[in-house]
Amino acid sequence: MSTEDEILTVLKKHHPQDLSIKEIAELSGYSRETVSKYLYGLEKEGKVKLNRVLGHTKLFVMAGEE
Repeated sequence: MSTEDEILTVLKKHHPQDLSIKEIAELSGYSRETVSKYLYGLEKEGKVKLNRVLGHTKLFVMAGEE
C-alpha cells in the first residue's frame, strides 16, 4: 500500500473525526514531515480537505465526507 493510500485509510477509518498531521503520523507510522508533504498533495488532488484550524493545528478530513 502506498503512503498516500495509508494516509487516506487512516482518515477514512476515523471519519467523521478530523485529524491533525501529528495524529495521522502517529496512526500511520510515518513522520509528521512525510504526512504533511503527502496531505498537501492529496489536498491539491481534491482527495482530502483542510476542515479547520485550531491555533497552529490544521485538521484534515476526507474530501466529500463531511
